[in-house]
Amino acid sequence: MLISLIGTPWMPTIDKGILVLEDVNEHPFRVERMLLQLEYAGILNRQSAIVLGSFSGAAPQRV
Repeated sequence: MLISLIGTPWMPTIDKGILVLEDVNEHPFRVERMLLQLEYAGILNRQSAIVLGSFSGAAPQRV
């Protein structure tokens, strides 16, 4: 949900905070894309700490 707020007036100012990120039922490539969006928006660099929680529930990809 945080990603969808980037560039809007509702994006909170989260400078020098502790950013906790977690998600369920997301494929790893989508999580990577969201992390890159946070990086490109400059949000990750402005944090004091980043905590990665649980990333579970993604269905395995068929090869």
